Amino acid sequence: MTVIGVAGSPVSLPCNITPPGEEDAEDAIALVLWYKDESTTPIYSLDARQGSLDQARHAAKDSLNARAHLRLTSKARTRYMSVFLKVVVPPGKPVITDQNKEVLQSLIGPYNEGEPLVLMCEVIGGQPIPTVTWWRESVLLDDTYDIDPSGVIRNELLISSLQRHDLMAVLSCQASNNNVSVPHVLISHCRYEL
Repeated sequence: MTVIGVAGSPVSLPCNITPPGEEDAEDAIALVLWYKDESTTPIYSLDARQGSLDQARHAAKDSLNARAHLRLTSKARTRYMSVFLKVVVPPGKPVITDQNKEVLQSLIGPYNEGEPLVLMCEVIGGQPIPTVTWWRESVLLDDTYDIDPSGVIRNELLISSLQRHDLMAVLSCQASNNNVSVPHVLISHCRYEL
């Protein structure tokens, strides 16, 4: 089983502790151990060998600090289960610049009708590498992007000739590398002069 989690957000890792057959009333969970990779030392344990589950001792490895907690809803005999946790690191927020490398905010322009418009969207970070796309309202305009050696992902939007219908158009740059978290979006409104 593979679980996808986003860095900085909570994630739940399932552990099926339900017995395959009928549950014996005498059975009770005595020990639950979580391991990471090939380590022989658990990263988290719940030890109820000296009493009931209500009095069980929880212990987490220092690297987990107080970030881990085990919730029990059942009891069972010994069972092993592997869960693969894939951690996604979201990309940074997009930065929109013009052809002069000036950082643009929400309202851009003015531009003259008939002029070209060149906008660059840059995003840093993210694992896996994010897609960087340009949108007009809900219509995809451009999904081609490049990655430079320093890891900056760029998508250049070119509108060859601004028209009247481009006035106050909502253009947005979106960076996304998963379908678990909300994509980072930066929106610009285009204005021009006649």
